[in-house]
Amino acid sequence: MRIFSWTVFFLLCLTGIWWIVEPVFSGEYALLASFDDDAFYYFKVAENIVAGYGSTFNGIHQTNGYHPLWMILLVFLDWLAEKSGAEFLEMVRIGIALLYMLFLFFSFLFIQKVRNRNDGFFDYFYLAFCAGFYVLIAGGGMEVALTLPLIALLFLLFISDTSISWLIIVGALTVLSRLDSVIVVAPFFFYLLWVNRLRFSEILPGILVAAVMVLSYIVSNLVLFDIPVPVSGFAKSASGFALFSPEPWISLFSYVIWRRINLFTFLVLFVAAYVFLKQRKCNKTWFLFTLFLGVILFYLLTVARSDWQMWPWYFYPDFVAFTFSYLMVSYGMDVPIGRLRFGFLSLLIILSAVYCSMYAFISPIFNKPESSRESVLVSRFMDNHPGVYAMGDRAGRIGYLSHQPLIQLEGLVMDANYLKLLRSHGMTIDKLLKIYGVDYYIVSVERNPKGCYDVVEPYFGGTLTKKVRGTFCVEPYEDFREHENITGLKVFFLSRSE
Repeated sequence: MRIFSWTVFFLLCLTGIWWIVEPVFSGEYALLASFDDDAFYYFKVAENIVAGYGSTFNGIHQTNGYHPLWMILLVFLDWLAEKSGAEFLEMVRIGIALLYMLFLFFSFLFIQKVRNRNDGFFDYFYLAFCAGFYVLIAGGGMEVALTLPLIALLFLLFISDTSISWLIIVGALTVLSRLDSVIVVAPFFFYLLWVNRLRFSEILPGILVAAVMVLSYIVSNLVLFDIPVPVSGFAKSASGFALFSPEPWISLFSYVIWRRINLFTFLVLFVAAYVFLKQRKCNKTWFLFTLFLGVILFYLLTVARSDWQMWPWYFYPDFVAFTFSYLMVSYGMDVPIGRLRFGFLSLLIILSAVYCSMYAFISPIFNKPESSRESVLVSRFMDNHPGVYAMGDRAGRIGYLSHQPLIQLEGLVMDANYLKLLRSHGMTIDKLLKIYGVDYYIVSVERNPKGCYDVVEPYFGGTLTKKVRGTFCVEPYEDFREHENITGLKVFFLSRSE
């Protein structure tokens, strides 16, 4: 059985690594398309930091619109690659592959530590889910590629009865890898401190190290950027209580492949929670409850503070949800939970694992070369027409490839002053573009019945997001649909004298 377990682990390792690094051998377009567009905001800032321009996306405005630990790793990889471009992107994919190995290895050791009442039957499905889930959620190059291995390490250290100081330090690193993970891990740490009832002196070393790391990050943000946390978080925050806004709920449970996986995981989570409530005489009752609570709090607070659509990397807490469900059927259950409930939960876990791993390793859902061909085409146009450009959604890959300054109109990688202007009363798209001296405006838009073009930024914000609007009644300077039938991107030339 032990040999079989290691065989399954190595097969999943090799399959996932190949999926992650395969674009390196498939040409420029495939390599570019293998990353989420938002990942290129990270890549461009890392490139500028290494080049000595500071923490900036467009070379003009300083920004902290990223999570710090992932940026530090990318800066190191960019420095290691010696020059940006394909070499750096290849290094990132190799780095993600190594993090995938760590994530799967920590998860494998975790299930070895679990006292399994089902002779390891569910271990393989749990591992298959972990492998497929990482490829789907983290394979696009966002910060969760680092967050997921850290959460897996946190669970492994806990199950191994490691010193709480070390748990606190790993927890702090997890938060610095993605700041909103504090919602997921906070209930877990409340459980640790409450159950163990340790003296303050016993946890002081861990608290001091964690406090130095987190406070250093907050203070540096205040000194350098006049804002304590990433500006991207403020850019997506709603102007009111967004819990009942339809946009984020629709994006949580929609027809898109990765969101179907989210729907599967939520179904498993709530069935497991029902089983948990029916049978609470478990020797780790409160530990299991903190996992459930962390996931629920994360999604409720995320939806309540922002009415933007949610992209795949937002669903990283599903790993915690699936871990909770896995433990419900295989860890420390002192009393049988009932054959029907146990059978239904077991079936859902198996289906989720099979569904997730199947789509991760069979369906190339992120590898869409047409999106990268579009970006190359637009970036070449930009470099042949020097000036200041502006663009909202999908500006990451284009901004990374071009050498011209690009104002990101959603505010994700701008500064705090930009957000104030964006949300000021009476602001329009025309005024905003003039304030920032924009020469060319890139937007995906269709002509209205009157022959003009109505634009709105940010496009993906919900009804509670402050937006700027405008209308262009001139012909686009360039329409890329006329060149290749791939997008509706258009470029409008703006005369500064107007």
